[in-house]
Amino acid sequence: MVACCRMGPIDEWWLSGFDGGQRAIVGFSTVYGEYILAKPHSEYRFLMESALEKIHLTKRVTECLLDDSRKEEAVEYEELLELVAPISADAVQSHASFLIEQVRAMDDEEGTELMRQPCMQTLVELGGLNEDADSEEADQENVDRPTGRRDRRSRAPERRPQPRRHRRIVQAKPQQAAQSADTKATVTPLVRSVFDSIFQHQLDDDAGAADFVTSTKADMFLRLARLNAAALVQAGDPVEFLGEPIQRRPPSVAAGRRLRLYYSAVRLGSRCRLSIGDFVLWRSSWRDARPGSWRAARITRLYSEGSGPQLQARFHGSAFLHGEDTILGRTADPCELFATNDECCSAELAAVVMRLEVARRSAGDRLVTASAAEMEANASAGRLFYQKVYLPDKGFFIDPPNDQAEEEPADPDADADGNQDDEDSYRDCSTCSARRRSCLEAVPRPCRALTAAASAASTAGANKQRYSAFRWRGQVYKLLGCCYLEPGSHKFANESTRRASQQQQQQPAKADKDSPYPDSVYTERYRKTAYVKGSNESTPAPYQIGRIVEIFKRGPSFPLRIRLKMFYRPEDAVATLDSDRLRPLHLLYCSDEECSVVVSERVRGLCTVVHADELEGLYTSPEQFFLSGPDRFYYDTQFDADTGQMESVCVEQESVDLQAMRDEAAQLAQVKPLRCLDVFSGCGGLSEGLHQAGAAVTHWAIERDPDAAKAFALNHPDCAVLTDDCNRLLRLAMDGVSETPDSRRLPIPQRGQVQLLCGGPPCQGYSGMNRFSAREASKLKNSLVASFLSYADFYRPDYFLLENVRNFAAYNKSCVLQLTMRCLLAMGYQL
Repeated sequence: MVACCRMGPIDEWWLSGFDGGQRAIVGFSTVYGEYILAKPHSEYRFLMESALEKIHLTKRVTECLLDDSRKEEAVEYEELLELVAPISADAVQSHASFLIEQVRAMDDEEGTELMRQPCMQTLVELGGLNEDADSEEADQENVDRPTGRRDRRSRAPERRPQPRRHRRIVQAKPQQAAQSADTKATVTPLVRSVFDSIFQHQLDDDAGAADFVTSTKADMFLRLARLNAAALVQAGDPVEFLGEPIQRRPPSVAAGRRLRLYYSAVRLGSRCRLSIGDFVLWRSSWRDARPGSWRAARITRLYSEGSGPQLQARFHGSAFLHGEDTILGRTADPCELFATNDECCSAELAAVVMRLEVARRSAGDRLVTASAAEMEANASAGRLFYQKVYLPDKGFFIDPPNDQAEEEPADPDADADGNQDDEDSYRDCSTCSARRRSCLEAVPRPCRALTAAASAASTAGANKQRYSAFRWRGQVYKLLGCCYLEPGSHKFANESTRRASQQQQQQPAKADKDSPYPDSVYTERYRKTAYVKGSNESTPAPYQIGRIVEIFKRGPSFPLRIRLKMFYRPEDAVATLDSDRLRPLHLLYCSDEECSVVVSERVRGLCTVVHADELEGLYTSPEQFFLSGPDRFYYDTQFDADTGQMESVCVEQESVDLQAMRDEAAQLAQVKPLRCLDVFSGCGGLSEGLHQAGAAVTHWAIERDPDAAKAFALNHPDCAVLTDDCNRLLRLAMDGVSETPDSRRLPIPQRGQVQLLCGGPPCQGYSGMNRFSAREASKLKNSLVASFLSYADFYRPDYFLLENVRNFAAYNKSCVLQLTMRCLLAMGYQL
């Protein structure tokens, strides 16, 4: 808080709500800035007391009338006086004009009907005010309200004698037909069954009431156990392997392995018969018998281990997660399981609870017309299914590759450690296969060894074995290809000079008597630092880039190494910081400097580096080349660290990536943009981005606001812009109407025409800046997410894009996000 005076002529004063308590935020604006008043001077205190009294009176009245306990009741004037006590009745009547204007403005903006209350009508009569005349007078004096954080403003009094009237400035609306009120969400049966629990009063009534299925994992597994009580595996049931062993792993004392015999089927007691590929429910802990701790798995191996008294009957399988164990939490479908790519299980067969019947649902078996009654019936009957693979580290849901029941052949010894003894035809679980591949890719493997003559002719090293390529972490590195290196792998010849120049520029000025900023005048100068808000100067250094000129090993026991010719980034070559920001991020300078590194220690991935002349005919500019894919750079200059000069360089040898770029450009030329439907389109920013990327062309757009719809039509003249409520248009489409009922007769998209559905439902209700998110108007806007999902359910496009504010993911403890994901999973989409 700073005491100040003589701040210049006041342009306007304004109100901006409250600071979280009872203190009203009052401020004013001048040509120099905006100021919030903390404590008025004694000369103006009587004026501020009157203004603050009006503000607090308005706050008390609106809070009382908006109280949920009185929302449906008629509040009389006498009751209002009791609610706003200790404010006197004289104060209420003296500020009647200001209070009525504020309440009327809230009705206009928030859609409330507070002026219909008997207490407000009585206040109009007691104050001698004509509501209609006062409304016209207010409209004549209204001016446009500037954008920003202020939501309640009033003009400063003019410099001539006139009565002081504090008015709330309301934005003047253009002369146009009034838009209809918000409508309830039009939803499909699937969306209604999911969202009816939180938008019960905001969904239309045509689809009928529905109950949201909320069974937990424990309830579901317990229901399955009760339904299959006769087939439960009891403690002490004998284990009998059926048939002859299909494979035998001999014991090994050196490796610490016991004898294993693998079978194709087993019988547990007299009730349960298991085979490879069956699903089971098993106890993950003997000490915890609660159904919530049970887990599902699909058997990939059945085997006995050991012999005699130490014989153990075991199984190995791929783990399946219940939806409650994923990011969906309690909102998941209780009948749905998810495969995983990073978890498998091995346990004794005595831990098996029962055999499960789990259906494999492919992407074509989407729940198009599933209702809540059908979902509840599936849950009651214990009909489990799975259709997606869940990636816990990313929260993704993807389709399984091909048919996950077909596992690649592998050795059964690779179940736990990823090692493989030999090749055979026994099926391994997908997780073990992925773990084994990961272990193999963790070590760089050279390939395509050069001949002895070529290897000896390259350099003087007699013991070097050279290669033309190597494979590492799923990528193939070739000679003359480019790759990333860990920062600091190579010390550039120009680096020391540049770092010293940077440190000199970043050193703060000394505040002494010889400085242009003496302490006696600039007392706060010492607080200034070289840090600039939003600057990226302190971010980690980027990867270094080099071109591979040699791949070699010095001997069988030595690690694989590569020798590279390094590229300078602009910030490594140029000493001045300001010039760095003027150069494109994808520009490099070639050099004659070389370095040699160990692949496993320094290499971080592949990248593409081409000469600027090689881009001609493929891309219109280096910027287009950079934006067409990741990890792309170009160069046209060579930097000499000894002289500090730049020299133009020509293409000496065609880049190894050039042919791949030609093939990619040819493939992209054959790709047709998707037919897009943009809901809540606004003026077309999202559609314009998709169009510029070449991903989609918007054929239909839905926007309720006429001004925004006109702007969209100007930006996309070939698009059919439907200026109407999205709920009404969806109802027309669901009823089979092909054209809008107005005079323009615009086409309404039909099923099978939309390939991409995109849009950003209104975010006001989800935003953390909204203080009125619990009101009915905000809830109606929030329910438009259900409308948008119903568009996806009705049209079933190939791709779906939903945009909203960050708080959408955290709103209502992430319930809305989880329900949205459940809806899309039920439709068969990958997330």
